[in-house]
Amino acid sequence: VLADNTVLGLDYVTTENTDGFWTVRTNRLPALTSFLALNNAIDDEKEANSTFLLVDNKATISTLEQLINFRIQMNSGDLEVNKDTVITLTEDIIVNEGDAKKWANGTSTKPTSWTPIVGFNGKFDGGGHTISGLYIAGQASGQKGIGLFTQTNGATIQNLKVTNSYFVVGTTNGTGGVVGQGSGTFNQIYTDVIMSDTNGTPRGYAGGIMSAAVDGIKVAESII
Repeated sequence: VLADNTVLGLDYVTTENTDGFWTVRTNRLPALTSFLALNNAIDDEKEANSTFLLVDNKATISTLEQLINFRIQMNSGDLEVNKDTVITLTEDIIVNEGDAKKWANGTSTKPTSWTPIVGFNGKFDGGGHTISGLYIAGQASGQKGIGLFTQTNGATIQNLKVTNSYFVVGTTNGTGGVVGQGSGTFNQIYTDVIMSDTNGTPRGYAGGIMSAAVDGIKVAESII
C-alpha cells in the first residue's frame, strides 16, 4: 500500500465507516467493508446501462439493453415520438455474437431472433456506429416489414452501419437491411445483410436499405 492509497496501480477510497467499499490503512492491504454497498452500486450500473429515457425529445443509446428497451417502448406504444425526436447511437452494438454467413448456410446454431421496431417517424442518428448480429427468423403475423425497423413514417436515419446480419425474407410486404417498408430520408447508410428465402414460397420485396417505399424515400451517400 502506497502513501496515496494505491495497490498495484488500483485506487481505493479510504473510509472510516461501513458505507464505503474499502478500508485502507497504511502498509496494509485494502479490505472490503460493505458487500451491500458494492452490490447496490453494481445494480445501479446495470440499471443505467439498460434504461432508455427520452428527455427533451432526445435520447442516446449505448448498449444492447437500451436498444431493446427503445424497441419495447416503441412497439408497446408507450413511447411518444414525432419528427423532432432524435435518437443517437453512441457506441457500436452487437445484437448476437457469431457469423451471419454460418447462420445462413446452417453450419451454426441460429441466435435469438430480432423483433423489428415499429412505426418510427423521428431521427435516428447512428453517429457513425454499427449495429451487427441481427437475425430475423421470418415475418411475424401482422408485421408490415422486416428490418432493424419494420416500417418508418417519414423518418430520417443517418450515419448508420448494419452488418453481419441475416434475415429470412418475409412472406408479404418487404425486407430491408434497415427498414422493411415506409418512407423517409436515409443519409450515409452502409448495410451488409444476408437475405434468403428458405422454403421457396412466394415472397415480398427485398432491398439493401428499404424494400418498398410507400410514400417515397430519399437516399444519399449510402452503400448497400
